[in-house]
Amino acid sequence: MRKAGEGSIFQKPYRDRQGNLCRTKTWYFKYRTGSRVICESTGSENRAVAEEKLKQILLDLGSFSKQVRNEMQTAVAELRAVRESNQVTVGSTSELIAAVHLLNAGYDVFRSVSHCASCDLIAIRGNTILRIEVKTRGSVKGKAQKPSISDRSKFDHLAIVARGLGVVFDPELPCLTPEYGVSCGE
Repeated sequence: MRKAGEGSIFQKPYRDRQGNLCRTKTWYFKYRTGSRVICESTGSENRAVAEEKLKQILLDLGSFSKQVRNEMQTAVAELRAVRESNQVTVGSTSELIAAVHLLNAGYDVFRSVSHCASCDLIAIRGNTILRIEVKTRGSVKGKAQKPSISDRSKFDHLAIVARGLGVVFDPELPCLTPEYGVSCGE
C-alpha cells in the first residue's frame, strides 16, 4: 500500500454486455500533480511493469519540481539583490517578477541584456517560443490597467505586472500539459 501522494495503479472497472462488473486487463495509474489528478493507461497487463512506470513518472515529476524550485529561488534571490541595489529600475524588477511566474509555469526563460531589444523575455517550452514584453502598471478596482501599445508585432504576449495583482498576460499563456506537473496560474 502506498502513502498518500504516491499515486496508485488499478484496473478500470466496466460492465460487460450482461451487466456484470468486470475489470480491464490493462493497468492504469493515477497521481496528483498540484491540484490536478492525472489518470493514464500504462499500456501493460503486467502489474509489476505498471508499478515501475508509475514510479518513473513520480521520480520525473519530483526532479522537475526540484529544478523549478531551484530556478525560482535563484530568480527570487536575484530580485532581492536588484531591489537592494541603488541602480534598480521598476522595469527590471517587473521583468524578474514575470520571469519567476514563467519559470513556475514550466518555461525556460531568457532575459534581454539590451535595453533596446524588441522584447524583454523569451520563454521556451517544448517547441513553443514566446516573445514577451513586460510592462508595469497600477491597478484600478482590482484589475490591471492595460498599457496602450501601438506595435504588437515585436512580441507575442504582454506581461502586465500590477501592484497587488501579480502578473497578468495578454493574451493569456497557453496552459501546460500534465507532463510538467503545473498549470498556468498555479
